[in-house]
Amino acid sequence: MNVDSGGVTRLTNDPAAERFPSWSPDGKKIAFFSNRDGKVDIYIMNADGSGVTRLTDPLDRCAMPAWSPDGRQIAMECMHDEDPEIYVMNADGSGLTRLTNNSGEDWLQSVSKNREILFLRTIKEYTGFTRGPGHRYYWLHKFRGELIPAAS
Repeated sequence: MNVDSGGVTRLTNDPAAERFPSWSPDGKKIAFFSNRDGKVDIYIMNADGSGVTRLTDPLDRCAMPAWSPDGRQIAMECMHDEDPEIYVMNADGSGLTRLTNNSGEDWLQSVSKNREILFLRTIKEYTGFTRGPGHRYYWLHKFRGELIPAAS
């Protein structure tokens, strides 16, 4: 949507669900997730809607893309097994790397300007999706390494 004129331009024209767009830091690309190929995957396109490319394999079942501040990587949540975990890959789709691995569910929330990933971890012993004693927010620093509980 053009904020000056209020004009709206459709960028995709597929009957599939296409959700959670994320602008690249330079404004030239948009990452989003879609089930246009039958499974939920991460896609990327130019800011004008051209050049749509699937970045993840259908077996990855990835969603919720978020760009690194330098635009070289994309963080996301993927479900290789029954629980979502946090992953990161290069902006061209190569180098998919799992960052978390636990029996709970890790839901991507955001990426900070200094490359920290905020995610919500759900502990298996608790059910439901409301925030409660079985839910904790964590910072994952620098797209790898140290896991720190976020202040509540």
